[in-house]
Amino acid sequence: MANSILQDIKNMYNRPNNGLIKIIIINVCVFLIMHIPLVFMKWFKLTEIYLIYRDIFSMPANIMEFLLRPWTLFIYFFSHADIQHILFNMLFLYWFGNIINSLVGNSKVIAIYVLGGLAGAVFYFLAYYSIPSFIDLRSKAEVIGASGAVYAMVIGAATLSPNYEINLLFIRVKIKWIALVYVVISFLGTGGGNAGGNAVHLGGALLGFLFIKQLQQGNDWSGIVMKPLTVIENLFAKKDNLNVSYRNSHKNTRSQNIKKNDRYQQSGPTEAEIDHILDKISRSGYESLTKEEQQLLWQASKKGNRPN
Repeated sequence: MANSILQDIKNMYNRPNNGLIKIIIINVCVFLIMHIPLVFMKWFKLTEIYLIYRDIFSMPANIMEFLLRPWTLFIYFFSHADIQHILFNMLFLYWFGNIINSLVGNSKVIAIYVLGGLAGAVFYFLAYYSIPSFIDLRSKAEVIGASGAVYAMVIGAATLSPNYEINLLFIRVKIKWIALVYVVISFLGTGGGNAGGNAVHLGGALLGFLFIKQLQQGNDWSGIVMKPLTVIENLFAKKDNLNVSYRNSHKNTRSQNIKKNDRYQQSGPTEAEIDHILDKISRSGYESLTKEEQQLLWQASKKGNRPN
């Protein structure tokens, strides 16, 4: 049974264009790696070992301590303090990540998550080295959790399609209002007991907003994350499988793209088509566009064919 479960998880993880599920699986795996040993340490009152082990997963606010644990810059936003913490983060990640995935694709989901976590860390350090009330607590402060990355996803989705509606407590709510409440609560929280965590939230939120705004202007930041990840995946991929799949998929994809996009590559969309698309966005939001209209809009942005 255990082998069957592991195989199912492996198959789920290896599905193509499955970035959101991969992120969730990694979060769950890190949670188990962190908390299963902690349970035994608590049982046997191994307090000192418990504190040392927990520090592997949490990022300190003090720069000198951080330099001794630099890996925490990346692992902290895949780690969680308890079951409730990971449950709510993964639910919101799944809901809003699916919106982004359906509108702009898998690579954007991965990039927003990672960059949101890193932006949250930047805000975290800035707060503890610039705000007097934070500075007083810097020596003991640590942060853990994916909330900054999740905030980036929530605000990114709301920026991309503010009028998109989801069911919340038996009513339909536009996600722009959810995003606004998220940001206000986190700002107010910077004066409370979880001030550092809320600073991380705001950093992630700002990243999500800027990422989508830049994307809408034709500047795709996802390469910052996806290019290194592609290199890492290629290093661990089996050489024989990589060669076969690369040749076949590249040839087929190139052939399909030539057939589907020949008109756009040669001349680009007309001014009238772009005006119609922009009018549709202003009336009904980005999510109302068809796949063909989204493709036209992207083609226009690449060719500098957008009207002023």
